[in-house]
Amino acid sequence: MIDVLRMSAEDFLSEVTVTDQEVATVYEASKSERYSEPDTRTYVELMFSSREAARTAFGLLAAGADPASVEGVASRETRTGRRESVSDPLLAEAMFGAGKQSGALFGPAERGDQWLVARLVSVQPGAVFPLEQVEGE
Repeated sequence: MIDVLRMSAEDFLSEVTVTDQEVATVYEASKSERYSEPDTRTYVELMFSSREAARTAFGLLAAGADPASVEGVASRETRTGRRESVSDPLLAEAMFGAGKQSGALFGPAERGDQWLVARLVSVQPGAVFPLEQVEGE
């Protein structure tokens, strides 16, 4: 003879008591991974046909020049996104690394037959969802 005992989580839910303090502790420990959205950054990529032109542009940008005023640019692209949208890990670190602020620079870096210089224009902070909004999860 075989006896079968069937159980599910629902059978035990009435037995579990979770305090508000326990909920708050779990929330605090995991809010950065589970209950937040990452920063969004806007940066400008400037492409140059020579390393010398890229180095000159880097110097101008480091001195505070507006990326729109830099001359000799083969292409200029403004991008807005999150870290995971950037395929180049060095560029991602330069634009999205911890503590990076508007004005951060990257480059010159060779990209095929061109040279890239990038400048971080703005940081839109991510959001942390309040406990009251997520406590049912």
